[in-house]
Amino acid sequence: MKLLKYKNLSGSYTFDSRDNVFIGEILDIDGYFPFFGDTEEEAIQDFEEVCECYLDYMASSVKG
Repeated sequence: MKLLKYKNLSGSYTFDSRDNVFIGEILDIDGYFPFFGDTEEEAIQDFEEVCECYLDYMASSVKG
């Protein structure tokens, strides 16, 4: 398992040899926000995009 950081969020990911894909999730939050990639670089990019989606979701939840 490898760890990632983006802004104030952390994530972890691993390689799933059965599906031949990198898969991970944001850690220490309520809910499940997964990310994926065919390559490690794609998984890292998807992690950052999912983090932005999560941050947008949290910001809109506070306003609403």
